[in-house]
Amino acid sequence: MQNNTDELSRFKIDINLVEYAQSKGYEIDKRKSCVNSTVMRLGDDKIVIATDVDEHGIFFSMRDDQDNGSIIDFVQNRENLNLGQVRKKLRPWLCLGTTAQRSRQPTPPKPRASTADYHKVILDFARCDIRDQSLYLRKDRGLDPAIMKDKRFLWRVDKRGNVVFPHYRNNALTGCEIKGRRFTGFTKSGQKSLWQSTNILQTQKIVICESAIDCMSHAQMFSDPTTGYISIGGGLSMAQLTQLQKGLQWASEKGCTIVIATDNDQGGEQLADKIQSLHPDIKMIREKSIEKDWNKQLEQNQIAKNPKWK
Repeated sequence: MQNNTDELSRFKIDINLVEYAQSKGYEIDKRKSCVNSTVMRLGDDKIVIATDVDEHGIFFSMRDDQDNGSIIDFVQNRENLNLGQVRKKLRPWLCLGTTAQRSRQPTPPKPRASTADYHKVILDFARCDIRDQSLYLRKDRGLDPAIMKDKRFLWRVDKRGNVVFPHYRNNALTGCEIKGRRFTGFTKSGQKSLWQSTNILQTQKIVICESAIDCMSHAQMFSDPTTGYISIGGGLSMAQLTQLQKGLQWASEKGCTIVIATDNDQGGEQLADKIQSLHPDIKMIREKSIEKDWNKQLEQNQIAKNPKWK
């Protein structure tokens, strides 16, 4: 009995579920994948693969909440096999020298281990739609279609029509800023990290704002396609401060111009002071909007051009 249990555990730990699914015809959706989750699809079947803290590979179906579990469940649910048949099917994958079951494609990485809270964040974000336009961002927030299409800015739309901005730490998804007509907040599971523009590693100028929408508003008003942006999503936790401290050190060594563009109010000033205190020796420019924040200023600019805009 112990040997049987050990074998099942080896299936779950030693077999890369991403590689196994790939061998069955599933393709990786690189736009929605990151180091702690891999989104894959085969026809109408779309799954998210992650790794639990016990190193077991796990999957979640995006169309059926009952279709989830380990590689054992993955095989049983798709091939209608009993446990004995699953064992026979997976045993060749435990033999490191065999290539009989391997895909000819390069071996994909196993997702980095994460907790159950992060698994919910990962699945919810994977279920969001990829779009290049949002009625909410245009009509309610004054953002131009060109800014919404800008490849620097990563955002999605959830099933309620809210705009979702993912936060990453060490390239792993940790949580999301959520903005909508009836909701402003952050995912209940996971943690705040930083939302960053996709050019953050190439840029020579970094602007730090309180929200992702403020970042996009600033970009629309200043029209420099090379500027990189960071959103802290409101307040700063210890984990965020540590992440930001490392990032600012890297940016300074690279010779980047660093702009603190938090809100023009007492809270914004306190955040600006806290960010500057992370590296008192690094020169950072304090840039304030005329209105409370950059999106409010953008809205006023839109109203000035068209009084009936909103």
